[in-house]
Amino acid sequence: MKVRFWGTRGSIAKSSSEVLKYGGNTSCVEIRSEANDLIILDAGTGLHGLSHQLLKEKVQLRSASILISHTHWDHIQGLPFFAPFFFPNVEWHIYGPPTLSHDLKSILSGQMQKVYFPITQDIFNAQIKYHNLTEGEFSIGDIHVKTQYLNHPGVTMGYRITVDGHTIVYSTDHEPHDCRLAHGGHAHKNTEDGFHAQLLEGADYVIHDTQYLASEYEQRRGWGHSTMEYVVDLSHQADVKRLILFHHDPMRSDHEVDQIVHMSRERARNKAGKMEIWAASENQPLWVPPKIILPSAYHHTLVSQAIRPDDRASSIIDELQQVRQNIICLGLQHYDQAINMSGHYSRCLNHFDRLDHASSDLSTSLIFIAPSVLEAPEVINDLVKIQKQPPQIVLFCKAEECTSPELSKQFPGLIRMVEPVSDIYLSSRIETWLRRQEKTRRWKRAKISSDEALRQQEVNRVIELMKTEAIKHRVNQLCHFFWQGMTLSSHGESTVAFNIITMSEQVSLVNYPATVSSQSVSCSRDESICAHVIEQGSIIATSIFSPDGLLGNYAEYTGAEQSDMIRTYIGKPISLNGQVIATLCFFSKLDIVLTKNHKELLSSAVKLIEDVLSSSRYV
Repeated sequence: MKVRFWGTRGSIAKSSSEVLKYGGNTSCVEIRSEANDLIILDAGTGLHGLSHQLLKEKVQLRSASILISHTHWDHIQGLPFFAPFFFPNVEWHIYGPPTLSHDLKSILSGQMQKVYFPITQDIFNAQIKYHNLTEGEFSIGDIHVKTQYLNHPGVTMGYRITVDGHTIVYSTDHEPHDCRLAHGGHAHKNTEDGFHAQLLEGADYVIHDTQYLASEYEQRRGWGHSTMEYVVDLSHQADVKRLILFHHDPMRSDHEVDQIVHMSRERARNKAGKMEIWAASENQPLWVPPKIILPSAYHHTLVSQAIRPDDRASSIIDELQQVRQNIICLGLQHYDQAINMSGHYSRCLNHFDRLDHASSDLSTSLIFIAPSVLEAPEVINDLVKIQKQPPQIVLFCKAEECTSPELSKQFPGLIRMVEPVSDIYLSSRIETWLRRQEKTRRWKRAKISSDEALRQQEVNRVIELMKTEAIKHRVNQLCHFFWQGMTLSSHGESTVAFNIITMSEQVSLVNYPATVSSQSVSCSRDESICAHVIEQGSIIATSIFSPDGLLGNYAEYTGAEQSDMIRTYIGKPISLNGQVIATLCFFSKLDIVLTKNHKELLSSAVKLIEDVLSSSRYV
């Protein structure tokens, strides 16, 4: 793995004798895998230098991608000057967050309109493909990427990248959600800063915005950047191995950056652990041996053969949903402009109004509340009930009002927005909150095979066979046998089903034990996990914590209550006369890891069921 910084400054490029050590270009980082997959993080002015280095290389890249954190100028100004874009027969992929009303391509084309720049994107000869991102995961070649929204006046994405067995987090242009943490401290797990700590958790390298010191923060609050104190403490909390200070303020000299590095090391030294800290420098390439040795054949794969992102786990948005939402403001009257800036409608209520009717509107995704309205018991009751529905509740409060442990207990999913907050800042937060709400629409139905007509003939045959008492009884016995083997220590928490997939629905022909609700396994084909097993023709084993996101997206799509949510799914296809017609599947409310014994048990049960269905004794 290779990491090289081509731009380390924030806000604006700087050229002087005082920035020679760390560099004066704006954000641009190169990450190269052992198999020569290239990821470029941000496209600031540093991209210009990288482009000339790429032209000198004789080894062809396997894949080439640019990940944009956000589209402020200091992160995209290098794109019009990126020489590889002007060469034909080369494929580049650009990933980044859109806004609710504009996709990534149209945003990036804005800086190349003729009133700002003499050429447009049309002059590029390379094949350039644009991908809109929300929170989630996807893969590029051997590189796996997890995305998470950051806190900035503008929709901004952080990236957790796994390459050659190493984990690198790129988190720039991020401000503490709780302004008090700018001076350092512990981020609680159930807060947005705690969620950010999870992005950093256990990373080998964290490249993080540290543009300010705590002593400078109050004058720059709301500008969307971190302090050194916040980042050092949060990285220590997240057990980060190496912290790289990044996005240096353009007014910092090399000597001043040196002082911040010294201060950060002293701060870390006072804590347990051995976290290494240094500052990103344009003169400091980083070479790290891979933890995973790749076959030599990987090194010769052409860019056109690069592995495409995995749709099942993808954070890539195929089409933007431009639906205007109703945002309820309860006890707040002064955020209409921010809501209008983000392209949505505000509905202001006073604290005597009941919420249940207003929040039942399907186009309501956010409810803003003031601390004063929580004094009314009927409002608290309404909010508790609303938490079981899609709307996200945001409490606007002063710093000292946001610490109540009772609030955390009553509303574990509550977001706290510390006032004052500018309109432009709040409008960008609205966009990220609503993008998170859109995750419930990220479930994708399994594709229908090209020979579906032949498959349906076998499906209809099995439906008729299962009407025979002897066959149904035998399949029931086999499902019972499989259930007993899978639930030795989780009796009553799991379900085994023999599910057949028709053109339009999933039908549970056997559901064991019969006393367990079949709601989670009987559904339309659109929301069937078993339909994905049919499509793939192989075992799918996924949990609520699996990186593929399949089960989590399924639970969100179907609106399952947390207390009733399945946490593990294991399914294997059942075939008849060469067609995959059904699945033997296992649902559990417990976290179960698929072991070798489980696989053998599952394979044996499937084989016996296939024998029953195809045996001439029963036909």
